[in-house]
Amino acid sequence: MNERGIGEKRTTSAFTRVLFALCLAGFTPRAANAEAPATPPVQDSRTESSTDPDLVPDYQQAVLVFSLPAIELYNKAIEESQKYNDEEAVRLYKKAIRRSPRFWMAYSNMGTALIDLGRLDEADRALRQALHINPSDGLTHMHRSRIARLRGDHRRALKLLQPCFQYQQTRETHEECTFKRAHLLERLERYREAHQLYEQLVKWRPQDLDSLFGRLVTSAFLNQPARARTEYEEWKSAVEQRAKLFGRRPEQVDRRWFEMREIFEAKRRTEGPGVAKWPASMPVPELTPEPRSSI
Repeated sequence: MNERGIGEKRTTSAFTRVLFALCLAGFTPRAANAEAPATPPVQDSRTESSTDPDLVPDYQQAVLVFSLPAIELYNKAIEESQKYNDEEAVRLYKKAIRRSPRFWMAYSNMGTALIDLGRLDEADRALRQALHINPSDGLTHMHRSRIARLRGDHRRALKLLQPCFQYQQTRETHEECTFKRAHLLERLERYREAHQLYEQLVKWRPQDLDSLFGRLVTSAFLNQPARARTEYEEWKSAVEQRAKLFGRRPEQVDRRWFEMREIFEAKRRTEGPGVAKWPASMPVPELTPEPRSSI
């Protein structure tokens, strides 16, 4: 879902957290009853224009502060989305936006809810509006990239992800954008670049199963069975550790467990490093033992 919340359970007030977010985004808070700025917001040339009269009736006169009622509606929308009630979440996000037309986080979260509902055109419009207000938000760029990926356009998805690396992001967002980039490069068969990014991700988060798995799969595509075997052992160890921690079986922690065991733990047909036949669901070149000089 990746929706950012302004949760009520934490000690800091929702309003204070939003003001902090505004400061990070470069906005100057002002009183809700203050006059609108004389100069309308300037469209940033780095993002596509998306001012939509249906979403923002009076965008040029939008206020620069989020009202408290808008924040309350936003929090309620997140609660509904966490319950997978995305239709209601979208309705509440729209109400929050009507209260505070520059509430870019509401636009962004509404976009993710619309994606989950399969309404990709509406989602893209909402996300573009969020970027119209705050072009530096990495999560919003990441969700626009997700729409392109869902449409099967991986090249466009990779392009839409690029601004994540042009602006300063939180470490968590930067790592997530890096993972999305690695996955898209893998889909585009740029395995060497993808493997390098997975390697970096494993350094950042050594127990992340998806990063460990992506690394071993790209090694397989690069026809590096010895390296893939080593990376499989690291992924396997991480799955087993997580299973032990939560008192579950490995296959409950990662559904790829049995598939990978069949591949890497089948009886060797060669003396050197090698793996069994990969399943049709994961097509990769047939792996052969590497020359010792290449290791």
